[in-house]
Amino acid sequence: MNQPDNTPESDFTPDSGASVESMSAFLPLTLLAASLIVVLGWQVSTSSNQRGLLQQGIENRAPVLQQARQTQAGLQKLVIDLIEASKDDNEAISVIAKYNVQIGGKPVVTAGSPPPAASPSATPKP
Repeated sequence: MNQPDNTPESDFTPDSGASVESMSAFLPLTLLAASLIVVLGWQVSTSSNQRGLLQQGIENRAPVLQQARQTQAGLQKLVIDLIEASKDDNEAISVIAKYNVQIGGKPVVTAGSPPPAASPSATPKP
């Protein structure tokens, strides 16, 4: 007995009108390259915009920085005058004590005030 062959390969015959088209790799690679170019172009554009904004921020900050330096210089003069006045003025001493005025991180010691207490780590251990 002759049984028909039901495998998929047996159903295909070249002259049956059904043909397998081979797909070229050119189109997918072209689309991939085009999308890569678009993404890189977008990144360059974004980076350029951010650089411009950063430069503008630096330029806008210059007047504020100058004003801060002037204010700091004025405050330093004021503190130096306050320390000079504390040598013979009790009100200046009370202002220094109230606001904990320091120069270079060291407490200001005036003629009428007691020296600062030694830290526990600085005291010698017997």
